[in-house]
Amino acid sequence: MATIPTVVREARSANGYARESERLAQVDVPVRFIVGAESPPPMKGAMEAAHGDISHSELVRVEGRLFTTMYADPPKVAQELGDWFLEPASG
Repeated sequence: MATIPTVVREARSANGYARESERLAQVDVPVRFIVGAESPPPMKGAMEAAHGDISHSELVRVEGRLFTTMYADPPKVAQELGDWFLEPASG
């Protein structure tokens, strides 16, 4: 019960978001998106769309997980981020 206001606030924020493709296309730093492969289609679709807008991005799908992967499998997310941060810079 205590989290209901938070859930409502987060849902309003998510539902009110409008992707700005042109603005995302201006991002010129590397970005790694991590999404649970079992996430609901709207969440996966939004992540895939943002990934498509940002030329220096990559998308990692964590099999068997939902969009809450960072809570359900913190070691997997830490590994994905750690590997990415430790990759030699290209270019």
